[in-house]
Amino acid sequence: MKGKKKLLAVCLFLCCGIFLGGCQMGKTEEEKKNSTIGTKICCEEAHYFYPFVINPLAYRGYEELGATTGYSEEDYTLFKQTALTAATAYSTNAKEGCENEFGLFVETDKTLYLPNLTEYIKFEKEEDKNKINLSECEKILRDVMDKIQKIEIYYNPATTKLEGIPEQSLLFHIVTGKEVV
Repeated sequence: MKGKKKLLAVCLFLCCGIFLGGCQMGKTEEEKKNSTIGTKICCEEAHYFYPFVINPLAYRGYEELGATTGYSEEDYTLFKQTALTAATAYSTNAKEGCENEFGLFVETDKTLYLPNLTEYIKFEKEEDKNKINLSECEKILRDVMDKIQKIEIYYNPATTKLEGIPEQSLLFHIVTGKEVV
């Protein structure tokens, strides 16, 4: 990976269920104030996209100083594995029930600039499955496909449907890692 490509990643985390013993859901306003840990605001379900950018050019100065040999392919692989499993695998009592729900990894030429793609991805809670609409994101990526090396999308087809999938995207099951056909 050293100096060859840049990675943009967007991960969606689903947080459901009970968050912490001090949660204030279902309590009266007076009861919420009677707490030794302070007032805590909780929700039953939340979905949020979190952007990441890994730019090997950012390491150039550190490489010149001899502080690092750069960002390796192994580093990139470990980052992807962690990004796709962290919410689920490292669940704490503060986020009990959280799980990774979606991952979008776009590998580009090192000089390509793309905006924060989370702004162009829409999430909808539907009755049977969650829906992630990538149409606006797809429009941006379509115009720079000649500078994109690879697009990988990870999601759970049992709980989520995708719309507006960018061309040439490889789809994978976020739980099993197997390709979705």
